[in-house]
Amino acid sequence: MRFFPKGGENYGREVLGPGDCIYIPENCPYGPTFTAEGCDENVRINLQFPGPSRREYLHSYDIMRATDELSKIAKLENGYYRFPNGKNKDSYEAIVEHLTGRPVDYPPKRYSNYVVMHSNNHNWVHLEDRPGVSVKHLGYFNDVGPNIKLIKLDPGAIVPMNQVGFQQVRFVLEGAIIYQGRKYDAVSSMYFPANQTYPAIASESGAVLFLVQIAWTEKKPL
Repeated sequence: MRFFPKGGENYGREVLGPGDCIYIPENCPYGPTFTAEGCDENVRINLQFPGPSRREYLHSYDIMRATDELSKIAKLENGYYRFPNGKNKDSYEAIVEHLTGRPVDYPPKRYSNYVVMHSNNHNWVHLEDRPGVSVKHLGYFNDVGPNIKLIKLDPGAIVPMNQVGFQQVRFVLEGAIIYQGRKYDAVSSMYFPANQTYPAIASESGAVLFLVQIAWTEKKPL
């Protein structure tokens, strides 16, 4: 899942720019992608996590290690590894098989294509029980998420202390917040584990946050 605070990226079918968000479900092809023409700076928030099938997500350190080890026995060309026996294999599939010792097992498709959300075309909805707090609901996918939204805090607004039964990640996109007595500007991030109480968040001058919620087990939907 990716969100673009600034810049632009070409996805073939369209160019994504500031305020756009893309959700790429598991077993859904995309790319190649590249920085859009005329963009001097491309800033992207990128989140990767297990999908509803709960297939293991490979850590970047393991991928780098596998890439280094494969480079000693195969040649990488145009996204494929060419092995001495003449066989070609998709680079990602080769890396997964190298790390796990078994062929890639793709889960059944839930979506035929990735989903693009244009947040600038969504309306802010005021939360009646949270004075000075508004939300844009961008998308809610699967029984385990992700649940994607934007949160706006007016000057002086407070999001009170809370506890939720799912994982939550927040990014400060605009303005600044006060969290545990410290000020955090854009682009700062926070991670809240499931079932743990997190302190209140306030903003003196106003702020906009990008928020993603994900269930912590397949038995605990959002």
